Amino acid sequence: MRNLPVLLVFLLFSLPSFSGDKVLAQYNYSLYGVGVGQQKVSFLSPLFYTGYSYVLANGKMKETSNRVTQFETNINLTANSNHNNSNFYSAGFGLFYNKYYLFPLKDCPNSFPYFFAGWGYWLDAAIDYKPTNTNNPTYYNLNNMACVSVLCEKKFQNLRLSYQLKIPVLGIYSGSEYGSGVPYFLSEEGGNFFSAFDIGSVSMNPQMLNRFNADFKLKAKGGVRTLRVEYEISSTKLKLNNNVKHNTFHIFKVGYLFNKSGYEHK
Repeated sequence: MRNLPVLLVFLLFSLPSFSGDKVLAQYNYSLYGVGVGQQKVSFLSPLFYTGYSYVLANGKMKETSNRVTQFETNINLTANSNHNNSNFYSAGFGLFYNKYYLFPLKDCPNSFPYFFAGWGYWLDAAIDYKPTNTNNPTYYNLNNMACVSVLCEKKFQNLRLSYQLKIPVLGIYSGSEYGSGVPYFLSEEGGNFFSAFDIGSVSMNPQMLNRFNADFKLKAKGGVRTLRVEYEISSTKLKLNNNVKHNTFHIFKVGYLFNKSGYEHK
């Protein structure tokens, strides 16, 4: 909770309207990807697994001279296994809403990348299923987080490189108790609705998302298209209701950007 006043002050100073700003770029995107990761899940036996994921992401971006707005939803399906041929399966859903504001860098050459910093909302939900689990075979978690975000980008004639970083500073988390598929307040004697939630800072549930994007201008029949190649590395350590879920994933995605107005690769 100690981060809440800082977050509120930051949001207060970032609220002025920029409705009169000229839109420099506005586009939608669809990306498809595969990835691999390592997971340690305390409510399963054995604890350690290697996961293979399929990811679908859809989003939209809007850029003006001094800010960038991003909205994205993504779905991921993961099969997890280990050397003992013990398997479990996961389905996840994510949602991001971010506002980045241009951070002026003085005394820097024109060739220096643009740097943006801002805030956002991050929803991260997952359902895990292990048919052979001795307890209930299902487990869920639902994370609602306020986060700080960083965006760096550099534009060339036919190429744009960018990097994004998201880190939660305050979260409201809900999850199953042990391996139970029902909420904590339904499974524990004397439990109540608020027992299913945990409120804390990044020191309690550290989570991080890094993305590296390369946008290529391609000549296509009838015009020009923009191909995006993305590498994502994410890390989560969720501690909730006596469970620990620690994972790190590397995801490679590819897809197209679809112009709505004034995109520089059009």
